[in-house]
Amino acid sequence: MVNSVSDGGTVIAFGDNQSPLYNAEDRPPTLCEYFYVILSDGLRKNVVAFGFTGQKIYMRRVWSKVWSTDWTQAATCYGPDIEWKELPMTDKFIYWNDDKDKGLRLQYRKGYDAIYVAGTIKPVEGASLAYEELIATLPTGYRPSRLWYQLCALSGGGSFCRVRVGRGGDIVISGYDPDGANAIKNSIEIYLTIPL
Repeated sequence: MVNSVSDGGTVIAFGDNQSPLYNAEDRPPTLCEYFYVILSDGLRKNVVAFGFTGQKIYMRRVWSKVWSTDWTQAATCYGPDIEWKELPMTDKFIYWNDDKDKGLRLQYRKGYDAIYVAGTIKPVEGASLAYEELIATLPTGYRPSRLWYQLCALSGGGSFCRVRVGRGGDIVISGYDPDGANAIKNSIEIYLTIPL
């Protein structure tokens, strides 16, 4: 793959073995595959390297087709807030199909401007769910600044329930459509994007 920029006949290519700048030192220090973005201002170019498998972003400058600086780490794409964490539920709910797919467990994480909650759950056998039924509570630091409502699919999408997330972090079933009374017993597919 060749990532390059052309500026009035000047071509700088990264990842191309025909490039005069191609050698092991041209790459950022972390060993992984990179996607390069080149920001150009005439002869001066800033190269930004995003690692496909690494969790760091690097920058380096080129002046008149020659590297003028070493690679500098510009950002880290990792932190405890952005890792998925399991969200404990009330005793009225269990994980759907937990013995076969633990990836469907109810989890949460923080993004740049939102909190994400994802997982597939179902009520415990014989439980009767009322409106305003508490599913789980988000921990401090992962709570929205305002009340948030979102629809979630029941039993594969034929019916829906309305989920409310309060400023205190409570995730509540605040209602479901008339056909949802039976569907809610099978599965609740929760995929929330909650603005901070």
